[in-house]
Amino acid sequence: MFCAGVSSHTLGEIQSKFSLAPASLPIRYLGLPLCSKKLSVNDCDPLISKIRIKINSWMHRHLSLDGRLRLLSSIISGIIVFWTQAFFLTKTVIRKINSLCSSFLWHEKLDCPTGARVAWYDVCFPKAEGDLGIRSISSWNETSDLKLIWMFFFRFGSIWVAWMRSRYLNRSSFWSLKEDNATFSWMFRKILKLRQKALSFLRISIGLG
Repeated sequence: MFCAGVSSHTLGEIQSKFSLAPASLPIRYLGLPLCSKKLSVNDCDPLISKIRIKINSWMHRHLSLDGRLRLLSSIISGIIVFWTQAFFLTKTVIRKINSLCSSFLWHEKLDCPTGARVAWYDVCFPKAEGDLGIRSISSWNETSDLKLIWMFFFRFGSIWVAWMRSRYLNRSSFWSLKEDNATFSWMFRKILKLRQKALSFLRISIGLG
């Protein structure tokens, strides 16, 4: 149980009633790390370890290139999507994951970063453009976080939205906030940097009246 801003008396009542022990950040919830600062590589170790375990379990099956591609496009992408819907993954973490996936795809083993037939950046282009169609982690991470902006305005029943609006949007418009404000969390500053891109998706429909 994580408690912030809770009096010792109230904390004691909660502990006695629910048999819960207090903890401090970072803690894990639903398999994800809860922390108030920028995710470090160590925070993402569970993600990288899970991908390693999955790939290790496939390596003895002597899969074809197409089989390995399908596993990366479905199972590994699903694991990554779960994380990217909650966090901005750092470039270092994305590079580590891409290296594992590239090694498995081209060499059917881990930690063999050289000798790839095609650069991983090119592999992530759609099949319609002549490439393998593996989802780009960077692009998907950005897309997932654009959804967070959408949630600010259309998901008022969300506890997360209510907390963020109370903390950051109670006095100023989302569009007028300064993204370099040091009092904002790292995550919220990253969201603010996506505003210009989010604006390109806004449409105004003028009707009668």
